[in-house]
Amino acid sequence: DGVAAYEEFRQAAAEIQEGDFADLINLSDGGVMALRLDAITPPVVQPLAEVRDSATDAYMVNATQDAVLAQAERVAADILPLSSFDDLGLAATVETNLTRRSFVGGTPPPFLTEVFDMSVGDVRVVDNGADAIIVRLDAIAAPDPDDAQTSAERETAANVAAAGIAQDIFE
Repeated sequence: DGVAAYEEFRQAAAEIQEGDFADLINLSDGGVMALRLDAITPPVVQPLAEVRDSATDAYMVNATQDAVLAQAERVAADILPLSSFDDLGLAATVETNLTRRSFVGGTPPPFLTEVFDMSVGDVRVVDNGADAIIVRLDAIAAPDPDDAQTSAERETAANVAAAGIAQDIFE
């Protein structure tokens, strides 16, 4: 949940050492975060009587989610490029004109990154914590050249490239 849902965070957390300087980490959705390790608390075996209920609950949550994902994979295998989600008893939500900067409510942080890695007609199951999302990519459209944000990004990319070339020439 939260920042731990980002692969970049999990990778940085696995590599950080005690005393390392806090470093900026770029996230897949364009966000930025800093990570600092203050201390490592050694593991302690807790009395079974104190953790039995929470361990049982956690096991049930994990087992249920595994079953949900397995069922979603079976259903996703039956989805064809032109089939209707309604035919399979699914409630479809259609999202159009999404960009990499968009946000789709009720989805995990890396959702759109995964969608933008798909090809037209691909069907993918996305783990959404307590449930699963089955997503099918129906079309890819070129960005709107008149969009102010697209123009600004294009200009920024051109400026960065020009600065890089100028720096290379200078060196």
